[in-house]
Amino acid sequence: MTADQFPMGLYSLQAANLVGWSGDQSNQEWRKLQSEVDVKMTPHAPIWLQRSIHALEADLMAERARVKAAESRARTLQEKVAQDARVVLDAERERDQAVDAAAQLKTKLEASERIAAISDARAAELVARLDASEAERIAALAKLNLTAAPVQTAGTVAGSVERSRGHVGIVDLIVLVLLAAGLILTATLASPQVYFRQVAPIVSIAGTAAAAWALVILIRVLRRRRIGWPVKSKKAAA
Repeated sequence: MTADQFPMGLYSLQAANLVGWSGDQSNQEWRKLQSEVDVKMTPHAPIWLQRSIHALEADLMAERARVKAAESRARTLQEKVAQDARVVLDAERERDQAVDAAAQLKTKLEASERIAAISDARAAELVARLDASEAERIAALAKLNLTAAPVQTAGTVAGSVERSRGHVGIVDLIVLVLLAAGLILTATLASPQVYFRQVAPIVSIAGTAAAAWALVILIRVLRRRRIGWPVKSKKAAA
């Protein structure tokens, strides 16, 4: 409306020129009109209207506070949800890793069990072989002891016979040498008369004793040979 079209009464003033106003809330003339209206109406507004305005402003401020608190809680919840999602993802990743590790451990355990079974079988086979070898060794030792006992007995008898042979041969040799030496010495020192009178009987007795002793020696030699032949054959057989 133009100034001439607006009904101007007594003491009326033009508040603003809105000829070029297109509905923009930031227009200077529109803002000027709003301020003039506020100045004219607020001091003279009724108390109930002022109370209503104050209540609306308080509700508006409370609503703004609630909106801010809700937005803050929403942001906190969003952060919590994001954190929980990260925790869930980490837990799922750790679970997958644990499942993979358990599968690997199961595979290794199965391989170890197979190796242990093979090792146990080999150990049992070795133990059986050792037992068989020990049994064979014991049997061989028993056979050897049975074979060695007669050989040792024969060796002991042969050794005693050989020792008795040596002792008897030495004694016989000493006796014969002493008899011969005595006869020779008596015959040499005595005169013919003394020889025929005194030495001849002694020489006769000594000769008889020597002959008897030689016969004893011959018998012993024959006995030793009878004992020695089987011993020699046993040694040869051994």
